[in-house]
Parts: sequence; structure tokens; C-alpha cells
Amino acid sequence: MKQNIPYLTKSPKTGRYGYRRWLSSELKPFFPKNGNEYKVSFKTKDFNEAFVKLTALNKWFDTLEAMADGTADYQTGGEKLTAAKAIVEQVFLDPALEEANLKEWEDNDAKLLNREWAQDILEDKGLMVKSHDGWVTNRNVNEADPLELAAVMTLQGKEDWDFTTTLQDVLNNYLQGNLEKSRSTQQDAKVKRAVPRLFERFAAHLQYGLRTDMEKLERYQVKDICAELWPNPSTRKRNLALFTAAINAWNLEYPKKPLANIFAGLVTGDAASQAAKERRPFTPEEERLYRNALLQSDDKELSILGHLMLYCGCPNGEALSLALQDIKLHDDVPYLRIKPAFKGKDRLARAVPLVGEFLTTLTEYSATLENEGTMLFPRLSRMDSADVSKRLSRCITNLRSNDPRLLSPYSARHTFMDRYRAAGVPSEIGKYLAGHKDKDSNRVHDSYGTNRPPSQLVQHMKAITDVCKWGHFE
Repeated sequence: MKQNIPYLTKSPKTGRYGYRRWLSSELKPFFPKNGNEYKVSFKTKDFNEAFVKLTALNKWFDTLEAMADGTADYQTGGEKLTAAKAIVEQVFLDPALEEANLKEWEDNDAKLLNREWAQDILEDKGLMVKSHDGWVTNRNVNEADPLELAAVMTLQGKEDWDFTTTLQDVLNNYLQGNLEKSRSTQQDAKVKRAVPRLFERFAAHLQYGLRTDMEKLERYQVKDICAELWPNPSTRKRNLALFTAAINAWNLEYPKKPLANIFAGLVTGDAASQAAKERRPFTPEEERLYRNALLQSDDKELSILGHLMLYCGCPNGEALSLALQDIKLHDDVPYLRIKPAFKGKDRLARAVPLVGEFLTTLTEYSATLENEGTMLFPRLSRMDSADVSKRLSRCITNLRSNDPRLLSPYSARHTFMDRYRAAGVPSEIGKYLAGHKDKDSNRVHDSYGTNRPPSQLVQHMKAITDVCKWGHFE
């Protein structure tokens, strides 16, 4: 009965128990010297002692199979090290020598065999290459790969491993923490796409990329890379703020293994302010050309979005956060409910009356959407707002090339402010409709808010949409 236990063998000649197991193609990389089978002698005739070793070996094989088929999840240093140690402890047993009863190994021969195995593994994985100077390291150790880690530990004669914090670790921690927060669809898109893209662009300038050890990063090196990537100090300061936030998030999560924030303070506020371009409004002719280009666009969502920004001066971030349920078409006074898209922005939630041609356009467009929970711009809302802005920019014609100020989709907001002034709309009403927060606009918000139809604001919106000339352009 004892002899029918899977993988347990007993030599008819010596009476010693052993282990014999067929190796699948997924498991063979873990046993480069074993061929198709893994065989080892337990060096005992006692069944109970052999059974204990059998149980431990089966557990070890279960771990390797989970690693091979991708079901194992080694996220923490301790678990990765446990898997690597298991390989270090077991993989070097040479069954051919055991079967031939050649037990008198010289220590130096065993070490040589182990080093050859480790070098083969690391060469296959691209970590090391052989040159006229001997073995040369190509990249950092992939600590998520227990087999690679075991080979490196063998070469370095280590029984333990000091796990490093890489740029990838910092990014993963930041993404995980942000995705757990309650955010709009548009904000989630920015976190999922824009942040990794930012890290990847920076890492492309490092020898080991995202696997770079954070503690080996030098501040002067980071400063030079960022200056090359983002020459404009204002842009650089904005992007570096994300790296700073990621480091802060890491230090909050791992207070016993903090990192120096070498991204902080690389650009001063004064330098960013001086480099930031002042935006300007559209001239009436530029606004007309922009509207026509939007109308001719094959992208219906982009066209409606651009017209919405012109209609009420809302930024694209707020527009992309709108859902179909925010359009109140069946009230006595149709209106659009707009809420600030980002925390920390000094803007008001407001109810903007829908009038004139844009009311008709938005009514026809909203009828094509499925249900109230649908985003007003389903496809664009999943994109980063900066990418949406680039698409809108292609519809803009700059007729004032000598004007140093920036003309961009956000210029629609500046244009709306010029329009309400030209229409003679009271400042507090105009500021409220634009979402600009101050003492006067707050008073309007308290009077109209977003909980009742803003009937007394209709005349003001009609006056704004009727304006044909605004601003002073020299």
C-alpha cells in the first residue's frame, strides 16, 4: 500500500525511499539539468521520514506549478524570497549522481555546478552576457521572477535578499491608491493612462528603465532628464507634481522604508509662472472659424463638446464629467447642471439655462444616448482631458500669429467672459454662469443654485448668445 503513493519510490536494491516525478514543459525551466524527470533519493529506509520529505517536496512542486501557469501572486518581498529560496535549496540536487550512489561530492565541485546553472539561467533571461571582460550585467534583477532571483542569490552566495524599491514599485503603489479613490470616469482615465505614460517617458532615459533602484537615482540626473523632457518650466512643474505625489504615497504606505523625494522643488513657482503662457480669447472671426470646423468634424462627440465649451465657458474637464442626467430638457426652463470636475478648483456648481440653437443641438444629440446614467460624451470621457484638448486644437485657426498669448480650446472660457461683458450682463451673473467663485457669484448661487430651474437667468443667456462683437484686439 505504501508503494502506491504518487511520486514515492523505493529502491529494490538498497531499500531506500526516493522521489520521481515527470516534468511538464512549464516546469522544465526550473530544472535545467534534469531532462524529462525529477528524481532524488531521500537517503532513508524509514517510511515515516520519507513521507515527511515527500509532503514537503509536493508542496514545493505545487508552488512551482502555480508560478509556471501564472496563478501564483508574488507581490511582497517575503513571498518572492520564499519561492527563490525553495529553488536554491532544491534545484541543485543532481539525480544522476544520486542514482549512481556517487555521494562523495567535493564542495568546490558542487559550487561550480551551481554557478554554471545560475549563469545559464541569467544568460537565457538576458540579465547577463559573456564578453571578453567576462560576465557583464545587462539590467537590474527582476525580483518578481523567483527563478532569476534564485540564480542571482546563488552567484552572490546569499541566503537572503535585500529587496530594492524600484520606479515600477512606486508607480504601482500610486496607481493602486488612486484607483481605490472615488473619482470621475475622466479622472480615472487620466490616472490609468497619463500617469504610467509619464513614468515610462522618464524611465526611458534610465539604464534600467522602470526597474531602476530608487535609492540609486541622483537628483542632478533627475533634474537633467526632466529639463530635456519638458523644457517649459510650467509643464515640468506640473508633471513633477505627479512624481512627488507618488513618492509621498509610497512613504505613507511604507513608513519603515521611506524614499527621499528627489523630484520635489526642482522647479520654483516663480520660474513656472514666468514661463506659463497667458491665454487669450477668440476674436469673433476666430470663433466663427472654430465653430465651422467643429460642425464639419466627423467626430460628433468632439463637435458637441467644443460647442458646449463655447456656449457657457465650461472647461473640458467639467464637460467630460457630464452625464445625460445632467441635462434637464423637460423642465419648464431647460438647463444644464454643471459641477466642478476636480477638487481644489475654485469653481461653482451651477445651473445654466439652455436657449437658442444650442438647445436644439443638444436635444437632438442627447436623444442618441441610451439611458440617464450614460456619460454625455461616452467615448471622450474615457480619455485624458489633455488628449481631448489636442483634438479640439486641430479645429482652431490662429489669425493673430504675432500675439504671444496662447489660443487653445480653453480660450472658449475667456471668450465667454468677454461675451457676457459685451452683452451687459451683470458681473455677478456672468461669473456664476461661468462657475467663477467669489462673493458676488456665491450670492447668485444661493439664489438659483442647481435645485430649481434658473428661469430668471434665461434672458441673460439669450443676451450672451446674441453677441456678435466682443473684446478689444489691437
